[in-house]
Amino acid sequence: MQAEVDVLIDKLKAHPGVEGVVALSIPAEGPTAHVLKSTFDNQETTIQFATLAHSCSLSVGSTLQSVFPEENLACCRLTTKKHEIIISKEKTYVLVVVQKLTPGDAE
Repeated sequence: MQAEVDVLIDKLKAHPGVEGVVALSIPAEGPTAHVLKSTFDNQETTIQFATLAHSCSLSVGSTLQSVFPEENLACCRLTTKKHEIIISKEKTYVLVVVQKLTPGDAE
């Protein structure tokens, strides 16, 4: 799994505007995900995005299941004025991609 995550992170980092990528493990039990890898220089930033992604995927996934019981969360995209945060849930890990929006993207 680690090699797969490393390859994906390298590919994602190469995209224009990508500011950082965080990979989280999906815990078998318990509410805590662990950071597998991050491209952010600052540990505090890594923890902030990891916490956001984990709580968002739990909340959105739970709400989605209550509305569409047969569906599972695969991807969640959050857009702010300056950034886009993409949370992609795989079988054993979650990828968080933070990219800077270019003018015209958020319109």
